Amino acid sequence: MNQEELNQKSTILSNAMSLYMQYGFRSVSMDQIASEMGISKKTIYRFFSSKSEMIHAGIEQMAQEVKVFACGIQKSTVNPIEALFKMDKAMLDFFTPMHQRMLFQLKKYYAKTYSFLEQTKKEEMIAATLENLHLGIEQGYYRNDIDPEVIAHLYLGQAYIMTNDSYFWAAERQTYLRRQALLYHLHGIVSEKGRQYLTKYNNE
Repeated sequence: MNQEELNQKSTILSNAMSLYMQYGFRSVSMDQIASEMGISKKTIYRFFSSKSEMIHAGIEQMAQEVKVFACGIQKSTVNPIEALFKMDKAMLDFFTPMHQRMLFQLKKYYAKTYSFLEQTKKEEMIAATLENLHLGIEQGYYRNDIDPEVIAHLYLGQAYIMTNDSYFWAAERQTYLRRQALLYHLHGIVSEKGRQYLTKYNNE
């Protein structure tokens, strides 16, 4: 596949995912995507053999984008507490469009892709949290008596609970809920140095 074809494939995928995010995975057909882009359905099938393959590719691309963004935050942000706030916002921005209705569709009709998304979320969140915890301990912002592996998995569990509709309020309160959860997490691990920074950062 040459560069022109790669660019065309990427454009088709981006437009398709935009429609899926807006109307849902089940509601958008390949015919609609072709019509919206002003291309033939045959052109789409040159790059994607099925709707399922297209959706999986789109979710893979989105997951990779958030991974790259999170890595960039870790590397560019000196303070681990500030980095955690930025990463949490990045995750919220990524998963907010994937609201419960769409996740339900993904789980019911595209189980392979749903499993991939859940596993990717778990792996990336654990990896990013562990890196943040080790950095925070090294710099003295987090207590040195915590177990990073345990804390990372507890933080992951907390995140999963918040996305469960049976526990919490509607999706529009996710920003507030995630901030409260993040503060809860941080207050349990910060040192005195970290507590002072967190108070200052939270009041800015």
